[in-house]
Amino acid sequence: MSALPQAYSAQRDEVIFGKVQVTKMAETKEVKTKAKKTSFWKGIRQEWDKIIWTPTKDLGKQTALVVVVSILMGIIITVADSASLRLIEQILGI
Repeated sequence: MSALPQAYSAQRDEVIFGKVQVTKMAETKEVKTKAKKTSFWKGIRQEWDKIIWTPTKDLGKQTALVVVVSILMGIIITVADSASLRLIEQILGI
């Protein structure tokens, strides 16, 4: 008979698993942990230092390629649009 009160009292105890605190059978609540605070600008500087920048020579080549491909795609779209417009005009007899 003495096991029953012990089990009941164990259910009322608070148990902490990681970031969740269990207070009763169905009740849980978040436990806030304090993180190490750093300066905002120090954090920005640390992230900035992690960036791996593309070398200038490669960046110039890639930019030129993007411009050339964009111009070619513009020409292809213009030709396709003009051809489809003329085809539609001939079908409709306008």
